[in-house]
Amino acid sequence: MTVVALDTETSLMGPGCQVPLMVCVSYAADDELSSSGLLHHSDPRALEFVRGALEDSEVVFANPSFDLAVFLRWQPSLWGPIYGALEEGRIKDVQMRQKLLDVAVKGKLEKSYSLKTLANLYRFAELDKDTWRLCYHRLYDKPLDQWPEGAVNYAVEDAKTTLRIFQEQASLEPKQKSDGFDLDIFKDEGFQNRAAFALHLCSAWGVRVDSGRFGKLEEQLAARRTDLQKILTGRGIIREDLTRDTARAKAYVSSVYTANQTPPSEIVTTPTGEISLSEEALEKISDDPVIDAYLAYAKTSSFISKDLASLSKGIDAPIHTRFDTFRETGRTSSYSPNLQNLPRYPYEIRECITAREGHAFAVVDYSAGELHALAQVCITQGIESKLAEVLNAGRDPHLEVGLELLGNPCSYEEGKLWISGENGEEWKAKLKEGRQVAKICNFGWPGGMGAARFTDYAKGYGLNITLNRSQELKDGWFNALPEMRRYFADIRSKCVDSDKGHYRMQDRPGGRWRTCTSYTSACNYRFQALMSNGAKEALWRIAKAQLERGGPLSGTATVGFIHDEIVIEVPTDRGEECVNAMSDIMVESYNIFVPDVPCGVEGHLTSCLSKRAAPVYTQGSKLTVWTPPKKDNHHET
Repeated sequence: MTVVALDTETSLMGPGCQVPLMVCVSYAADDELSSSGLLHHSDPRALEFVRGALEDSEVVFANPSFDLAVFLRWQPSLWGPIYGALEEGRIKDVQMRQKLLDVAVKGKLEKSYSLKTLANLYRFAELDKDTWRLCYHRLYDKPLDQWPEGAVNYAVEDAKTTLRIFQEQASLEPKQKSDGFDLDIFKDEGFQNRAAFALHLCSAWGVRVDSGRFGKLEEQLAARRTDLQKILTGRGIIREDLTRDTARAKAYVSSVYTANQTPPSEIVTTPTGEISLSEEALEKISDDPVIDAYLAYAKTSSFISKDLASLSKGIDAPIHTRFDTFRETGRTSSYSPNLQNLPRYPYEIRECITAREGHAFAVVDYSAGELHALAQVCITQGIESKLAEVLNAGRDPHLEVGLELLGNPCSYEEGKLWISGENGEEWKAKLKEGRQVAKICNFGWPGGMGAARFTDYAKGYGLNITLNRSQELKDGWFNALPEMRRYFADIRSKCVDSDKGHYRMQDRPGGRWRTCTSYTSACNYRFQALMSNGAKEALWRIAKAQLERGGPLSGTATVGFIHDEIVIEVPTDRGEECVNAMSDIMVESYNIFVPDVPCGVEGHLTSCLSKRAAPVYTQGSKLTVWTPPKKDNHHET
């Protein structure tokens, strides 16, 4: 099959215009003639050439999601060939391929995978990315024979360089087997490229911010920061000019360590031996109001200076978060701004992101998706899974484990009654607390952490426990889910370099390989990657349904992807229909990856992003839109 590298040059991008006009398409082919060239957007041969490449060739890009979206705007009739090439894995991305190589061989990703960076990596000629890259809008109406030579050469050289990088990467792929599987590093590329395309469309649509809610949020955060300043200035940690006196802060933290009789081995210091003021270090010191205020002040100030400014842009134009489709774990990340990790409190941070007029957000997420993935991994590895038995029976895994941690005072069926108060308030409180502790265990212990690390992890949920209690909980958790001892033993068997602590892992039989650089990353990798795979598959299928005419999701737009949750913007009068269609796609997609432990979903409609949102029904049992209460009496920070 012929290999053709394509690259587009476009008009300028901006808020509300993340899919710009195509000015030209350049190409470089791996054929007998090593042909290369440039076609103007108005040239009738351009459509014929691009369509032919998409239908019959392996097509190589650097960031194909951008170019494919540009093709769609230029010629919407190309959706069929684009879909076919993506679905068949014939779209190749030198950036994604390098990431897959790095994760498999080195276990970590680099900071940049730009075409210029990759050209330097493979020691090709330095690419000039400054002279012409942002100038092609001036050439939109000019025929090619009137273009400056530099503009032509820049575009063609990008395509030629992309093809050369692709060829070099192919020559580097290891040809060996591991654990009986071919070590096919690039096998996952097509899957990741489909997810990347769907995420690019999500980013291109963007989200809007309500000016009234944003104004209230701004006032609330300013007031909160002022209150925290008063606490810290009273201690001399914040000066009158509002700068931080780190020397006094370190002295105060040292005094807390002394008062708590903290062993020297547990005192967190910097590489130079000084007291650390990092967030991770300070969160280990519990129940100190000044340190809590210091942490809250740092977080609030950071949010005001960074994220609040980004959110404000959404009042006048859409905010276009950027997605990194592939991190070491196989999961995604988001930045500028990070909409995947907005603070839970105050609620107004999320709730200032609102649906456009006449629309609502359809939000669907997986029910205990990570636990289903963990159970499936055990089954795939030939380990009998108690967790799978619990989930497949429709039982609550947190209550099930909670009863074990409490010494099994009753049966599971009785526990459901006791937790609702049918055996008195004392047992109701005990079972609620036991279930919450079990939930922390179920989400913490599978990652391979030790008892000491778990005490810190539990603090994030408001649970303060001793080291001995942490070990007791781990023993009880093992009793409740005995398969986990074999799970961890299997992970340890994958160690390929005991000196470096490296583990060679595969996320599923025949799937993506990763060299994990620590035991805990190896423990997390399989089930986190599996969950990410299911959610990404759903994201791609939803994007397909949105781009095709006639279906319930046609014309809607994805606006959020938060690991196990997908958010799309839908016309309000089609809200329930869209939630149902999303739910069907998400269940079908996820269960491809967890066939032995099928997972369900939960969905609702909301006028804004909110952790408080829940399903609301009319008297006729029709799903309708949740809206925030008019008066809020919450004080969380």
